[in-house]
Amino acid sequence: MMLLIGLEMGSGRDMLGALGCIFQDALLLVVAVMSGTITMAWAVNKYVMKLSAEPASTTSKNRSHLFSFAILGAFLAGFLCGLFIKTDGGLDHLSMSALYLLMALVGFSLGSDRSALRALGSQNRKLIWLPVTTIAGSLGGVLLFSFFVDMRLADQLAIGSGFGYYSLSSVILGELRTAQIGVVALIVNVTRELLTVVFAPLLVRKFSPLALICCGGATTMDVTLPVIISNCGSRFMAMALFQGVVVDFSVPFLVTFFAELI
Repeated sequence: MMLLIGLEMGSGRDMLGALGCIFQDALLLVVAVMSGTITMAWAVNKYVMKLSAEPASTTSKNRSHLFSFAILGAFLAGFLCGLFIKTDGGLDHLSMSALYLLMALVGFSLGSDRSALRALGSQNRKLIWLPVTTIAGSLGGVLLFSFFVDMRLADQLAIGSGFGYYSLSSVILGELRTAQIGVVALIVNVTRELLTVVFAPLLVRKFSPLALICCGGATTMDVTLPVIISNCGSRFMAMALFQGVVVDFSVPFLVTFFAELI
């Protein structure tokens, strides 16, 4: 799927001239979602949750990001192919079919993850603040920075609704909107995941464990979970899973909702 998005972008000569704008918009949106999420998480933790981290465990802080690099590699391969291979507009049908397959696989993955489903039903009501903070903080940050980004507000909100789930949000936006917006979504949400991992100790030390969990967004189910456990303590595992499941489930609905706003 990412190969097809890259191919579509590489074959669009108009888009190549817009690379500067793409990276500028992506940078602003990264700052928007991260700052909005951190601010919201700080406030909710101070006045509602009042969470504190355990001493750092000996769990390894390094998690393989081969899948992330594979996603980016597929996109770059498609982009390079698009530069040299002429397409006759037949990618739309193929891309849409791949999108339907991806959505089915996402649903299957969520439904078959028993531990994640148990995390949904085993937490107290106060923990609903976790996904609410992630969603409200991300979208609130986008709203505050929207005047500086040369893009429809609905598209900005759709990109912010990826919550780090770059493989799905970029595909949906690449199909429902444009390949260029799909690329911005890819950059923004990949960067969100990487910044969460790199700055995990700082987020916990300067703000709170809630800031780290909420910045992780949909990735706290998998990629950023070991980082959260390592920096916050094992008792935060269920919280991270709960937050990840709810936010992960919201991504296709929120991204599609904003993408289809007129």
